[in-house]
Amino acid sequence: MDSSKIYLVSDMPTTTLLYLTGVLGYNNGVTLLDNICNSCYKNSSYSGITVRNLKVEDVTAITTLSNSSGSSYGTAPYTYTFTAPYIWTTYEKSSWTNAVNNRSTAYSLTTNGASSSASIKPYWTLWYNTSMNTTSAYTNAKYKELVTDPASTRIYWLSSRFVYSYASNYCYFGLQSVSSGGVDDYGLFRGTSDGSTYYYTSSYAVRPLVSIPLNSCTIKASSTSGIDYDITAK
Repeated sequence: MDSSKIYLVSDMPTTTLLYLTGVLGYNNGVTLLDNICNSCYKNSSYSGITVRNLKVEDVTAITTLSNSSGSSYGTAPYTYTFTAPYIWTTYEKSSWTNAVNNRSTAYSLTTNGASSSASIKPYWTLWYNTSMNTTSAYTNAKYKELVTDPASTRIYWLSSRFVYSYASNYCYFGLQSVSSGGVDDYGLFRGTSDGSTYYYTSSYAVRPLVSIPLNSCTIKASSTSGIDYDITAK
């Protein structure tokens, strides 16, 4: 909770899994995740309510740990020649600022796949740390119960894209995730310096995050066993 909103996150990831694959998974994954959460959990009784999937920035804001990518993060270490995902080419390619600021943005769903490029030099936006399954990894010990504990049952997607310039001859584009260890990743599309491309598929859970303005709801102690508070629309 901040001074103007209350944030609610599901106690567990969804039992139903979202399958994402290849370049279209990279292009549309963030939007699909956010749309699913909005469709399933938004309640028009609360003025100003927003619902989306959990994003990498939500987790990095509450952890005490650094990015295991180290000094590679934010650099553009290699130049490649292959077709790159449409969303990356359109919104993330031009600068580090665009790359990191736009990685969690839900753009319009697209049927565009990959765009040809003679030479690309992607910024490394992968943030991961799989040593986060401890209370000391968070600014508040309770956050472990919200982030990694549920992932021990089901890995869930974060609606944030990443680019991982793994080596001088190939690069991964994918979506971030949370496993029982912490913030992880799954590469959906791989381009190589010889021009060939590879598609990968995975299925993880969804993790909705609800934001309700305090002026649109009433919060009071609950009389129901096992529930601390009742939240109702004004």
